[in-house]
Amino acid sequence: GGTEFPKPVWKEEKVKAKEIEEKYLEAVESRAREWGDSKGVLGRVVKVNVRRPRALLATVDALSSSRSKGGGDGGDGGDGDSDHAHEEESSEETARASLWRARAAIDRGYNAYLALVELRRLLQSDDAALVEARGRRRSEIGGEVEGALEALHMALGVEIVEERTEVRSKEGEEEGEREVKISKTARVDAAALSLTLSLPKGRMLLSRSIDEAILPHASACRVLPSAVGATLNSSPTAEDARGNLTGAPPRGEDRMLRSLAGLVRTERPSVHPRDLLDCLDAVLGAHRLRMDRAAKSIVIGNDGGEGEGEVDEGEAVRSMLGGQRTRMEVLHSVLSRGAEICVGDERW
Repeated sequence: GGTEFPKPVWKEEKVKAKEIEEKYLEAVESRAREWGDSKGVLGRVVKVNVRRPRALLATVDALSSSRSKGGGDGGDGGDGDSDHAHEEESSEETARASLWRARAAIDRGYNAYLALVELRRLLQSDDAALVEARGRRRSEIGGEVEGALEALHMALGVEIVEERTEVRSKEGEEEGEREVKISKTARVDAAALSLTLSLPKGRMLLSRSIDEAILPHASACRVLPSAVGATLNSSPTAEDARGNLTGAPPRGEDRMLRSLAGLVRTERPSVHPRDLLDCLDAVLGAHRLRMDRAAKSIVIGNDGGEGEGEVDEGEAVRSMLGGQRTRMEVLHSVLSRGAEICVGDERW
């Protein structure tokens, strides 16, 4: 048989379980403290929650220590070696802080994703008691869904903004009166999304959210161009423990790109032509970035000389795709789908 998932529970049951666990931990700590005081113990070790080591996600401490170390050495003297070593140390600390920020964002995203999955199962449950209570508690679940969805959006760099537009007054009304129409649109922070997609778990989070329809279709379509751009700007091959290229794609990239390609091919609901045009702009931007890097490497190789060597556009495309089938499939799906729904657009 298939895997049997535990039945979903209401929020108050989770609160009760959390209170019981907190009371138990408090009782254990108080007994340990009393025993230590009576026996004259010099110190004690605080037990952490092994099921959720929050101390490993203390990004605030990492950022503050990085900034303090980066700005603490403000002396005018020093040779070139010390300056170079300081730059390497600061860049390493910046990379470490970015890594922890990505891990913290992915952790929050997975918590929101699992909460949304459980809430959906709660609404779709066949249990008689849950079905009976479902009607009168739908509004309560709606508030929890909005909170979890906002956390998932933040992990993927998505921000929902309200746009107000004035509509002309209807016939028979005064000319000065205008109706204000409020619409919600999704905006994507490409830097925040790239930070999340820089780790395999972040790529798996986006893939699972799209495949299981946890992420709303409109948000997924707006994430699509930035995700394609972040992927094409990254290395197409993974590295092993020694830093050597393996030839295989980074872990989780194949699944994420297949999910994005499936989103593009879906006809109902379909992606908006604007999303495909933004995807095309992202591809062209990644190609220009590769061309600029190749041009700089040629100039450096010629000791700053000009007119020696040309940038091969085909080589830039090959380095962007890296011979990876899934990257080619995403690009093909964008071009083929765009040829169907973006024919009359000038940008296409």
